[in-house]
Amino acid sequence: MLAVGSPFALSSSVTQGIISFIGRTGVGLADYEDFIQTDAAINPGNSGGALVNLAGELVGINTAIASRTGGYDGIGFAIPIDIVASVTSELVARGFVSRGWLGVIIQDNTGAFRAEFGEEYGVIVSEVTPGGPAERAGILTGDVIVEIDGIPVQSVASFRNTVAGINPGGSADLLVSRSGRRRNIRVEMGELPGDGTTARVTGRAPVAPGVGWTLRELDDRAARALGYDGSGGVLVSEIEQGGTAARSGLAQGDIVLEVDRTPVSSVDETYALISASGDSALLLVFRGGHTMFILLELG
Repeated sequence: MLAVGSPFALSSSVTQGIISFIGRTGVGLADYEDFIQTDAAINPGNSGGALVNLAGELVGINTAIASRTGGYDGIGFAIPIDIVASVTSELVARGFVSRGWLGVIIQDNTGAFRAEFGEEYGVIVSEVTPGGPAERAGILTGDVIVEIDGIPVQSVASFRNTVAGINPGGSADLLVSRSGRRRNIRVEMGELPGDGTTARVTGRAPVAPGVGWTLRELDDRAARALGYDGSGGVLVSEIEQGGTAARSGLAQGDIVLEVDRTPVSSVDETYALISASGDSALLLVFRGGHTMFILLELG
């Protein structure tokens, strides 16, 4: 592979390398990531330059680097040419790029979640946007989206990219797992709002040291301060150092809405359900304006 650009204002510079990885996600550069990774030297000033093969065919557009120093460290990224072609044609024709919108918040089905939800792969729906395409199609919080158009869903990133690539008004067939049973749901995609993302991602629950927790009843004042306008729930008012609550990812200020799919509205009810949960309890938690699942390890 050859990377062409103007690193450090040195125009028409050419470097060579190989393709190290195709479909790289999780880089943290953009909401939608599907990069070609290359070890061809890419430095500041290369962005927007061509990545071509030895036949002179355009493969991608140089975009970014991963570096501890700000210069070349052997890892560069380019946007694949098929994405470039699709985006540029839309920009020329319409002046903007439209993306498919499902209207869900999702998180990866990893680790202990796999046993809890009974699926080895897919993405977990932790929140459904009221009135959005997913809600209209009958998708519920707690569903696991296993396949889209017959293709297994391996990660949040790949699912979001697939949804974004479906034209608004187009449809997708989802294979959804709910309470251990799979069902097919057809969804008609909406158009991504200007300030949104096609399928928003719940941030990973931060893992912090802590021992135990303190719950209290959720009053109107606390709910307003935390931006919560729903009903029910109990407030995590304190996280102590060294215990299971913090290790599982709970944080002070979280609002626990469900325990093992059962809505809670009092501290006593919450403790009773957790006591009956065995080795772990599946919590639905409100944090920062959105909901997410957290597996509270008790064993």
